[in-house]
Amino acid sequence: MKNKLLNFIELNKQKLTVIFIMYAISTISIGIVNYPYIDDIARRIEGVANFAAHYSRYLSEFASYLVQGSRHLTDTGLTTFILSALILTVTSASLLFILFDGKKVSWISAIGSVFIGTNPWFLEPISFRFDGPYIALSVLVSTLPFFFYYSKKTTYFFLSALGVFLMCNSYQGSSGIYIVMLLTLIYKDFLNATKVKEIFQKIVISFFAYSSGIGAYYLETKFNPELALRGDTTSIASLNNMPMAVIQNLQVYFKTIRYQSTRTWFILALLAIVLTIIYMSFNSKINKAISFVLGLVYVVTAAIFSFGVYMFFSTPLADDRPRYAYGFAFFLGILLILLGGYIEKRVFSYLKGAVVLLLMYYAMSFSFIYSSALQHQKDAFEDSSVLLAEDLNDYITQENQVVYISSLFKDSQVFTNTASSYPILKELIPSNANLYWPNLLWFNTLTNLNINLVGFDFNTIDISTLELLESNKLWDIYQLDGDIYVYTK
Repeated sequence: MKNKLLNFIELNKQKLTVIFIMYAISTISIGIVNYPYIDDIARRIEGVANFAAHYSRYLSEFASYLVQGSRHLTDTGLTTFILSALILTVTSASLLFILFDGKKVSWISAIGSVFIGTNPWFLEPISFRFDGPYIALSVLVSTLPFFFYYSKKTTYFFLSALGVFLMCNSYQGSSGIYIVMLLTLIYKDFLNATKVKEIFQKIVISFFAYSSGIGAYYLETKFNPELALRGDTTSIASLNNMPMAVIQNLQVYFKTIRYQSTRTWFILALLAIVLTIIYMSFNSKINKAISFVLGLVYVVTAAIFSFGVYMFFSTPLADDRPRYAYGFAFFLGILLILLGGYIEKRVFSYLKGAVVLLLMYYAMSFSFIYSSALQHQKDAFEDSSVLLAEDLNDYITQENQVVYISSLFKDSQVFTNTASSYPILKELIPSNANLYWPNLLWFNTLTNLNINLVGFDFNTIDISTLELLESNKLWDIYQLDGDIYVYTK
């Protein structure tokens, strides 16, 4: 294995270098914006990870201590983004090694593998400067067991169980990745005329290994009382409700992916799926018609199971945050890798190569579009925060630290215009108007006012009863019985 791995690196060192450069450019373009992404705003002020306490992600917890060199976390700048790029590079290299048996890979497959970590849905995990590397690590540990897929059954079993357990302890959103990898290798085994008995044995071993890893993690969570406080986002549906929960979760999953995709992305993804089935059927060692049917079965089952354990949750998560749906993007990335394989039919080879390169172009391009939108939103929020703080400063007293406000600030016009072409953008980047805790904490961090901004519906009060203190193009500031009210225009 060691010699084979070293030989693979030597054969593909230029491609692996390009893979890292592509990842680094994408992740650094996000990191350099210095946008305090959701949980980041609290972590960079308080220095507490809470990965273990809040999510039972102990690998993330201890890995963050190792990276920081301390249990007290600080903003390490671009360090974690570069680390994410390194981990994703190892992940892409591992996938290429596994899927092509350690041989020389094509440039198309190498470039296509970068979709694993640059797809629009995975940009959200990358945006977290404190736990982005450990979410990337969850993808890596899900794939590493397959280095031993053709090794001794006991070795493969124990490493699979360990990999799944570590995945759960770094990010449970990667729970479908092990299954997608397994289905991919089973699909290849069928096309290579591997004995059905051997394939069945691999399925059984993998099933028990996966169940063991999930089961061990389930037992671990029982020692974490705080996890129960997070409600339906961590609860499995009851057995009676399980069938309907699975159907509903999958419906939301695929509808969300379709809604969040541009038409161009959707068409290219469909082409990639169709071309993969055709390409794999051409290269199959068994009957072509049977190969085509197996391809359809593979695509459907892999797409479904890419959602992982989330399909069994009591409440749909896919439309909550884009990061809950990156399993499907991982599956699509696997198809892009497979499409880079060699085929004698030149026209077909050009066609599938063009689809891979176009998808990668749009993925890389969107990562830069996303970075730009983050920058514009950040600038708009910070500028508005300073202006509001200056206007409120004369009216806030030690006795009254509460301000009733209709909403926070307007979104950047650049962001709004960009989001009209990219539906997922509004899901990735929080609105500046939202009165939710990260924005409120961000405002107080910027202004040092340390006031309590409380949402208020101005339709519930007669504005004529309020004393107008200040009015401009951005907001009106009122007072009533010592209370401060801000109506954002």
